Amino acid sequence: MSRARFSINDDHAAQERVFRQIAKPITHAPSVRSALTAGRIPAHDRLARFVGAEAYEAAGGRLVRDLFEPDIVFFDDGELLQRLAVERLDQMREALAAEGWGWVETLTGHGQVDGCAGERLHPTQRKLKPAEKKQIAALEARLEALDDKLEDAEEDNPLWSERDEVEAKLDGLREAARVFDSKLMKHAGAAVSIDRDGRPIITKGLIKRADAKAIAKLRKRATSPVDETGVADAVEPEEETGPRLTKALTERLSEARTRGLRAALACNPQVALGLMVYTLMRQSADRSAVPGVGIEARPVGFDDDDVMENARISYAEKAEAQEFAFLAACIEQPADTLLGMLAVFVAETIDLTHGGVTSEDKRRQLIGDALAASLDLDMTRHWEADEDFWSAAPKALAVAALESAPAIASLGEQERGGMVAAFQKMKKAELARTAAQTLKGAGWLPDLLITPPREGAFSVTAEGKRALAKAQAA
Repeated sequence: MSRARFSINDDHAAQERVFRQIAKPITHAPSVRSALTAGRIPAHDRLARFVGAEAYEAAGGRLVRDLFEPDIVFFDDGELLQRLAVERLDQMREALAAEGWGWVETLTGHGQVDGCAGERLHPTQRKLKPAEKKQIAALEARLEALDDKLEDAEEDNPLWSERDEVEAKLDGLREAARVFDSKLMKHAGAAVSIDRDGRPIITKGLIKRADAKAIAKLRKRATSPVDETGVADAVEPEEETGPRLTKALTERLSEARTRGLRAALACNPQVALGLMVYTLMRQSADRSAVPGVGIEARPVGFDDDDVMENARISYAEKAEAQEFAFLAACIEQPADTLLGMLAVFVAETIDLTHGGVTSEDKRRQLIGDALAASLDLDMTRHWEADEDFWSAAPKALAVAALESAPAIASLGEQERGGMVAAFQKMKKAELARTAAQTLKGAGWLPDLLITPPREGAFSVTAEGKRALAKAQAA
């Protein structure tokens, strides 16, 4: 056994304790490392990335590095890390409050702001000043020149850094020209959260249900499309080209047009698919509905895997600008592209979480089983039993899982029986640590997470898996 696996912790007592507890022979280095770093925060954690190692060490925090694998780093003081994250979020909250928002919330977890309505305020493009137009034109020209020079350039070319700087300045100028109505901002708010990569995500223009009526009254009261700040506050009325139609006649005509649209749409799957994707995208981006379209989805805030989160963000961000112009862009997409986008936004509506008690819970589990079978879902790619799970799980489940572990199932009957008896005598906390260390990377799943085989498919039973493990160890 290599001593390198224990070098992450210089506490000899801790090293000896883990050495005694962990199953022999020791062949899985991550299990040892996990046991020796309990309570520490890995450097790839989103809060660790958000705070940064430099700020953490400047505040007196200590970084712990593996002696033989220097890329493996842990933040030793979780409480300090949490405090620094909260302090940075508070600074961002104060800056947003200074902009004039009625309220600002900061989220260190994965939750969402409670009580928000299904709409948001949107910024409008103010008229650019001559100096801004000149600066933007210069940056765009420089960006175009850099792109020409970098067309066949290597990745280490220093011009790439200059291009990033120019693009950042250009984005900053364009963003500065997008402003919110100051009167409406007092009745709306903003939120700051942290994504999986530790980047701060600022969401502006959130409206709580309690403020929706006040904002509607302000919008209705507006007498001019432009207020004193020069910001458009209402849709500019169309210029009259003839006698004004009565409300009743307008309703009759728009009803006839609706009838024609429905008939034509029913015969054109491409446009129908584009409209559905666009509607779901709007609801995902800012929880806003498309006027006159009854397609409805309720995106569920969830701690998604990176693949799902990145796909959702990449699509939803496109819906932020040129709201109705983007509808035409959606309809023009190839059907395969639209189907891929549709899958993301349909997936965002799924929440099959349940407590396993009521008949509705059982129905949710059955729906989940059916979907998992159709998708060939391998939950070992998304979940692994950790010490927290085993601390909450029944002791009998932990003992049974340990007994089926490859390293133990391959032992002789007498030796295996002795180890099982030892597991049964352990206290709950010790058994939880042992189960987490021994089963790490073994692909163990509780029955609730096992994907049932599709009809007509073959499956390997638990007994079969133990037999395979014995055959491989032989």
